[in-house]
Amino acid sequence: MGTTADKIAGKIGSQLRSKIIDLSGLRAVKDIFEGAQLDSEGLKKLISKGHDPCHAVYIFAQRFASVLGEQFSVMKETRQFVKIVGEAEDEYQPRGPPLSPLTTSFYHVVAFRCPIRPKP
Repeated sequence: MGTTADKIAGKIGSQLRSKIIDLSGLRAVKDIFEGAQLDSEGLKKLISKGHDPCHAVYIFAQRFASVLGEQFSVMKETRQFVKIVGEAEDEYQPRGPPLSPLTTSFYHVVAFRCPIRPKP
C-alpha cells in the first residue's frame, strides 16, 4: 500500500517520466502560479513593495504551500486526509454562531486548508 506521500511521489514520478505532455494542464498550472504571484518575479515584487526580504520569502512560501495544498486536495491519494481535516474544521470551527475562537489560520499550521473537496 505505502504511505500517502509514497503514492503522491509515485504519481508525480510517473507524470514526469511520461512522454506525453498535457498542454491544457500546463496552461492551467501557469495561470494558477501567475495568479498566486509564484512566477519568477514574485519574490522580487514582494521585496520591491517594501517587505523585509525574510518576510517576503515567508509570504512566497505560504503562497506556494497554499497552492500545493489546494492541488493535492483534489487528488484521490489525499481523500482520507481531506476528510479528516474537513471534519476537524467542521467540529472546531462551525460556519455559524456560536463562532469558535479558532481561526482558519490555525489550520494552516496543523494542515493545509482544503477548500476544494473531491467528489466521493
